[in-house]
Amino acid sequence: MKIIEKIDKFLVDFSYNYEKKRSRVWFLVKMRNYVNKKLKLDSEYKKEIKNYYKQHGVKINTYTHKMYFNVTGKKDVRFIPDYIFFSKINPYFNNVRLGRAIGDKSYYDRTFKELKRPETIIKNVNGVFYDKDFKILKKSEAMLIIEKILKIEKELIIKPSIDSGSGKNVKVINGKTEIRELIEEYKKDYVIQKLVKQSPELSKIHKNSLNTIRVSSLLWKGEVIILSAILRIGVGDSRIDNFSAGGICCGIDEKGTLKGIFYNKKGEKIDLPNTFQDITLKGFESVIQNVKNMHKKIAHFKIIGWDFAIDENYEPVFIEANLSSAELDFHQFCNGPLFGDLTEEILTEVFIENKK
Repeated sequence: MKIIEKIDKFLVDFSYNYEKKRSRVWFLVKMRNYVNKKLKLDSEYKKEIKNYYKQHGVKINTYTHKMYFNVTGKKDVRFIPDYIFFSKINPYFNNVRLGRAIGDKSYYDRTFKELKRPETIIKNVNGVFYDKDFKILKKSEAMLIIEKILKIEKELIIKPSIDSGSGKNVKVINGKTEIRELIEEYKKDYVIQKLVKQSPELSKIHKNSLNTIRVSSLLWKGEVIILSAILRIGVGDSRIDNFSAGGICCGIDEKGTLKGIFYNKKGEKIDLPNTFQDITLKGFESVIQNVKNMHKKIAHFKIIGWDFAIDENYEPVFIEANLSSAELDFHQFCNGPLFGDLTEEILTEVFIENKK
């Protein structure tokens, strides 16, 4: 057992050092993308940041705080640096060993069976084809089902069932030739689903993409706390809303009202028509209730990023549970420090109490 603990400690320490170096390089390379990049932190604020983390046994640089100051214009020592979040905080709260298994979208209809989900047509698990009820199919049988439904639906979506964060390899299918090519390309571990018809409200903002709500929740002392919520929308002809595809985001307050400031992945503020300001999202309350109900049942992961769409009937549709990627920057761009007033308690728990 001690050997396993030593290996775990080595991996965590290695991850921390890697994330710290990656974060520094990432900052230096990407900083030119952020607006008002000439803004500098005054020495007093730098000292305040370092002292705040030092009292929790954490030595940090101030690169991340400089980035948030450049993007938001706000000074707040509670902003969480990404290398600390991903290498220390997230592994402390989440059992990363179980992440790939629980996060496999092929099993969402079992793991998250209480939630409304996009209708799955075909699943491929480690090269084995299944229908939506987990009946094993030959490849030819799976193709016939896909082609038959495509004639009716006109479009379907294919996405990896494992590691499809940031919209990676999520594609819309609209032809037989394309299906066969994509199945050969993906090889294994993917799902093919019907597209979700989103609410008129969200379609009006951007009709080409499925615009989703990302909710970050924390299971803390037996209660589910909503840390942050943002709306992610596509731009132009993009069919997905992820930032890597040029999507933009906006903070959502506790009542479901958009905060009115949209950011892209460069941290730039994007101007949208006034009609998109101060919109209160119908169905948002149901999204939050779904998050609270489900998170209580997944205690192996105490920090989860939930993706929900809102369909044409204003009902929440569960898309994905992100167990390792919280899109930290975008939550903090839109809504401020991720843990808010809980920040000190979280840091004490992770860096002081844990050592004891």
